[in-house]
Amino acid sequence: MTLTTQESPALPPTVGNEPAEPETQGSGRQVVQLLVGVAVLTALFLVLGWGALLLFIVILIAIVMLHELGHFATAKWAGMKVTEYFVGFGPRLWSIRRGETEYGVKAIPAGGYVRITGFTATEEVPEEDEQRAYRQQPFYQRIVVASAGSVMHLLIALSSARQARSSRLASSATAASSTSTRRPRTARGSRSTGRSSPTAATWASSRPLQ
Repeated sequence: MTLTTQESPALPPTVGNEPAEPETQGSGRQVVQLLVGVAVLTALFLVLGWGALLLFIVILIAIVMLHELGHFATAKWAGMKVTEYFVGFGPRLWSIRRGETEYGVKAIPAGGYVRITGFTATEEVPEEDEQRAYRQQPFYQRIVVASAGSVMHLLIALSSARQARSSRLASSATAASSTSTRRPRTARGSRSTGRSSPTAATWASSRPLQ
């Protein structure tokens, strides 16, 4: 979770009872450039045979954002003011504001961050937001928010382990079912017919009596 001291710009006032429409930053051209860039990088990785590396990067970014989602969700639950939830760092490529939170994408896909008002003791916070600052909340709520990212990692690990176990059990059940449906072959000549061998019978009848 990124510790920052800057405050996001305030929302524009609404007229009457009409809800404020989401404020979008970044032109349509920037969005198109972002999508084209992602498509070009994906094609380049696939052409070079780096599909596994691309998949690893995507999974890594997803894990980081789930980590930040833990901080985001628990901060919202505690009534803290969350002003930003971004993928990446650096220059802003695209963003949309819903309520008091701005969601978006930045140029360097090296992780992500959540910005919570008043996360440090030295951050300057407007007086009207001080009561919702992180530093003003009860100790247990601050602990919950700070540890939520690690809890998300634990949940991801448990979910992955459960899915792996289910896959192994399904594979074992399929293998057992396939084995049970096979009819074992009996070696030729090993089945008993209940009749004596003609050669043995002829030899026994031809022996002289003692």
